[in-house]
Amino acid sequence: QAEQAAKAEAERIAQEQARIQAEQARLRAEEEAERARILAEAEAEEQAVRQRLAEEAAQRAHEEAEKFRQPQPATTEKDERFRQAEAKALAEIAAREPIVRRESFATVPEPWQTIEPSEVVIRVDDK
Repeated sequence: QAEQAAKAEAERIAQEQARIQAEQARLRAEEEAERARILAEAEAEEQAVRQRLAEEAAQRAHEEAEKFRQPQPATTEKDERFRQAEAKALAEIAAREPIVRRESFATVPEPWQTIEPSEVVIRVDDK
């Protein structure tokens, strides 16, 4: 009888250990699933934030490009008059005959006699 009781006790202990191990395995699996879910949520949230930031940057770039594309209105009548006068003066300058400077040098010109390509030579005769 003692042997049977010991066998029953050993079987009960083995069942208890198996139940405890199964419970621990279930808890580990739940914990792992929870960790994976939290990680997936964090990655999804991070991706959403990156997407939102990229959209905001694209929107800002589009708005900046739109600002430069639109002609800037004259802020005052004085600015408008200045722009018109400037356009008229530029049109008059463009309509003029080109100014040609011809000089003949018998020898190699001195440095002060050379004309730089960026120079504009204008002769004004006061009468």
